[in-house]
Amino acid sequence: MYALYKGDEFICMGTLEYIAEYTGVKVATVRHLLAPSYQKRASKNSRVLVAVD
Repeated sequence: MYALYKGDEFICMGTLEYIAEYTGVKVATVRHLLAPSYQKRASKNSRVLVAVD
């Protein structure tokens, strides 16, 4: 389960597939948000994907 944020704003929560469908992007794009290289470059208002237990 994952939660998607844009800055401090909560967007949605669910599986990678659900988040991709909800946002209208490919699953690979959503998966890219988990990459450490992306998270290092993310600005304060970037989309951030967080793994939720």
